[in-house]
Amino acid sequence: MKVYLIILYVLAPLLILTEALFFNLPAWLFVLYVLFLTVSTVIYFRKQDKKIWKKIIFYSLSLIVGLGMLAYAFCYPYFGSTVFKLKPNYYIQNAQVTVTKGQAIKDLNFIVKKLKHIHVSLKNPESENSKKINTAYEKAKVYLNSKENFTVVELAQQIESVLSVLGDAHSTVSLMYKESEHYYKNVQKHKDNSDSFIGFNGKLFEDLLKEKSNLYSYEKESWAIQKMANHSISLEGLEYMGIDMENGITYMLETEDGVMYEETAKKSDFITYDEYVKYNHLENRSQEEPKPFCYYSIYEDKSLAVFTLTSCDNNQFYKDTLNRLFTEIKEKNIQNLAIDVRNNGGGSSLVINNLFKYLNIDSFIESAWISRYGPFIKRYKNPIRKNNKVENLVFSGKVYLLCSAKSFSSAMMFAQYVKDNGVGTIIGQAPGNDPNGYGEVVHFDLPESHLFVQISRKRFTRINQNTDEVYVEPDIPCESDKALEVLMDVL
Repeated sequence: MKVYLIILYVLAPLLILTEALFFNLPAWLFVLYVLFLTVSTVIYFRKQDKKIWKKIIFYSLSLIVGLGMLAYAFCYPYFGSTVFKLKPNYYIQNAQVTVTKGQAIKDLNFIVKKLKHIHVSLKNPESENSKKINTAYEKAKVYLNSKENFTVVELAQQIESVLSVLGDAHSTVSLMYKESEHYYKNVQKHKDNSDSFIGFNGKLFEDLLKEKSNLYSYEKESWAIQKMANHSISLEGLEYMGIDMENGITYMLETEDGVMYEETAKKSDFITYDEYVKYNHLENRSQEEPKPFCYYSIYEDKSLAVFTLTSCDNNQFYKDTLNRLFTEIKEKNIQNLAIDVRNNGGGSSLVINNLFKYLNIDSFIESAWISRYGPFIKRYKNPIRKNNKVENLVFSGKVYLLCSAKSFSSAMMFAQYVKDNGVGTIIGQAPGNDPNGYGEVVHFDLPESHLFVQISRKRFTRINQNTDEVYVEPDIPCESDKALEVLMDVL
């Protein structure tokens, strides 16, 4: 029996690693394991053995392992997720993939169950958000019972109609295709002319959002409008918005000088990415070495260094780039630093801590948060964190942060940390989500449709709770694409 118990102890980490890294295992399998472990331990405990300390050791091990397995299956938010999978699936074949009514309802039930188990605002089943979710879920289920088959786009619409009631920009469904999407062929021409898409079919995106708000999870309208604008230039995105393209679409555009005009596009004007590259003669551009996610430029005449960060990846390349940047700043006696997060969709907030190490600040306050672990809640109050400065490269000049409505998640936190800790000046537009909002997502691959869904497991609290601002507002507001130009004028 001792050998049997040892085999069960060895099996526990193997089960966890299999579930975490390779493929999902059902929670009942972990319950079954704990039952076998419990019965085996009881049988062993009842056997005659003069060495009572052995029984105590095995009993203690069984208790620890059993509770650990149950905690993993029922409290660990990443159970059943793709977060640590070695080969996660984030893509569906194309927009025309279909699922049956039964499959669609199974996926809806799966994600609603996960949502209620993970999302911090749904711990109390009597909360306002729980009631909203239940209402939206019943409505979506009625729709999915209305016919026998659905495209994955239709299913995504129904799932998002449930998620969107939370007002959580991080909890959302994504449509990502293995096959190329079809893009409006003239988009590049308008980009080159600095013209902006502002709506279609006689309605601005702001007005369209009022009609389509159930299709977007957002905290700030500007973030949803960005997503809607991106959807509007692809055939699949327009299908998600429920736009019938048989009669084409009339885009509304605006020039850099504020002149509005219209342009009609037919369904045949939407082409694959390879065709788009060829149509717009982008072959040479596509062969150019892409810029890394972080890089910098020095403007010695302005005594300015501009550090561009397009995603918050706290890896070794980021740390090495920071070291090179501040080494050059010191060598050239640069007095102004601009951190550009205007096109940064987020990532790890640790990028902030690592950059702050080079600034002349002794400490800073972090954002507080609460996190959910099944039936349990963990709270982290915003402490004052000591700044472990890189003493030989400390920068004592002025700090500016350039941001836009596309600055999201950890990029928004970057702006919050800079402003609320009095570290520097914000230039541009308010970032795209609420500092008193949700984040740190858990990813799921839905079992039937393979749609990619993510759910927040934390709620954050803004550092400065005395401010009247709803969002992190810039100190110097301007159009985001003019932020660097405005900074140059300031200097």
